Formats: sequence, structure tokens, C-alpha cells
Amino acid sequence: TLSPTLVLRWLNAATITQETKNFEWSSGLGLYQAFPRLRLLSLEALISGTGRHGLGVGASDYGLLVKWEQPLHQDWLLGEILAGHFWPQPYAQSPRGKAWALGASLKMHF
Repeated sequence: TLSPTLVLRWLNAATITQETKNFEWSSGLGLYQAFPRLRLLSLEALISGTGRHGLGVGASDYGLLVKWEQPLHQDWLLGEILAGHFWPQPYAQSPRGKAWALGASLKMHF
């Protein structure tokens, strides 16, 4: 917590299975600013990749994501819009591409 309304969060995950020697990993560093009346603005830096046990691990995708969330009806129905820009690289030999992300979602608080 950086202030009563500003939070910095770092999330990491890895998935390893017995069926393959590959593993999936991801990391996200986000800054979240709360506003009155359940409004939230966030900026996230995301990175993910696939690795193989014992070999170097490279990022196959990284990008930036901005989200805005606010109530749409009373305080139990929330709407979220997001926009992001990503730089995917599906294979180590391929050049890194560019991709935009746009989205919207609804959330219900119980």
C-alpha cells in the first residue's frame, strides 16, 4: 500500500505438468488507484512465456494494460473497460509483433 487509495501489486505464476517438459509462466506488476464511489483505475505491465526445464526462459509476450472500473447500477453491478498494447513473439526465430487489446466486462458483487 503506497497510500490509502493507491496500491502496487506484483503477481507471479508458473504452471508445470508431468505431461510435458515445458512450463508456462507469467508476471504482472500493477498500480491501482481507487476513487470515491467504487471507481478504480489500474495500469499493469504484463509479461509471459513458455520455458523448458533446464533451458533459458524467454518472454513470448509482454505489454501494458489500462483498466477503468465503476458501478453501472447501484453498488452491485460494475462495468469495466480496458485497453492495452502487447508485443507478442510466438517463436524465438520470429520477429516480435504488435497487438492491441480492447475489452469490456460486467461484474456483480454479492
